[in-house]
Amino acid sequence: GVQSFQHWMAKRNSVPLIRELNWQAEAWRQHEMARAKKAIAKGESVEEVIEALSRGLVNKLMHGVLAGIHDQPGTERKPLASTDNHHEDIITARIPIGNFRQTRRFPEVPMALMMPVFAAYEPVFKPNAFMGKLPATYKDAGDLVRSRMSKK
Repeated sequence: GVQSFQHWMAKRNSVPLIRELNWQAEAWRQHEMARAKKAIAKGESVEEVIEALSRGLVNKLMHGVLAGIHDQPGTERKPLASTDNHHEDIITARIPIGNFRQTRRFPEVPMALMMPVFAAYEPVFKPNAFMGKLPATYKDAGDLVRSRMSKK
């Protein structure tokens, strides 16, 4: 009666999660199959391709489990040092990388397009640019940065 209906309803709450897991597993399978087909077409050994396919699937399946373990309470990082200066506090945080990666993707841009940009990049301030004169106050620091920026 009522209890079996409540039990059935409680089980229904997991349906979206199960659907999502199945969808994700199928996406991984299709991705690994596409990689395997390309490798076989290039003439790679079938044994090596199957090994890479199985390793790729296992890594994808285990990543979520391992990320979940790392995100458990008690695995937080502790600051190694701190300061009384409120502008230089050390901040530590744990990023649940699995959740982070689900909502963010790096754009897939061929490096051949990016290399000319990287090669032409000129940083405003070279490494250790402020070692010659360390400002004593925030005002001095602002003045120093403004004076160096105006020279550019």
